[in-house]
Amino acid sequence: MSLDLSQVFDAPVHVQIAAISLATFLQEDVSALLTGLALAAEDLEFWPCAIGIFTGAMLANLAFWFAGRLLGPAAFKLPGLRGAEKSGSLAKAQARFKRSGFVAIFVSRFLPGTRIPVCALAGILRMSFPRFFLYSLTAVLPWTAVMLLIPDRIYAWAKSGLLWWILPVFLAGAFWAWRWLHHKEHKGQPAA
Repeated sequence: MSLDLSQVFDAPVHVQIAAISLATFLQEDVSALLTGLALAAEDLEFWPCAIGIFTGAMLANLAFWFAGRLLGPAAFKLPGLRGAEKSGSLAKAQARFKRSGFVAIFVSRFLPGTRIPVCALAGILRMSFPRFFLYSLTAVLPWTAVMLLIPDRIYAWAKSGLLWWILPVFLAGAFWAWRWLHHKEHKGQPAA
């Protein structure tokens, strides 16, 4: 049994939105970027892509907030968090998260690997649902736009041939930066 992607591309709009939402919920960045590539290649329309990516990302945020909320204080019985309640760290964390929760949620949206812990922590630390929903909404909207824009630009650069000029310059710059940092790190150390 093989999956024919043309069947997904030719599916009704509500099926496309549901498939994109589910894929985004399960693996946000990869599926969002692949959806953006399909959009750039004109295999999919803009609105089903945007709605699907947005819905999947919001559902993922809410699922982890609810999981954190359900786990609640029991989370502080887990090995890495034991003793936080006794030492007063829990109260400090709640106060800090209340002050800078928006920044944490917004930044975590753009740093893969940080979304799940931040959303779960918001639930564990009892951030209110309306506040969490508003913060998530404010973070997911620009993230959705970025996920649709990046593949579109890369696809356009690849079609125009510009990518083959940009890529070597980027790689050379990255190599130069790595060598500079490596040289700076070892400067002044005696030779072996």
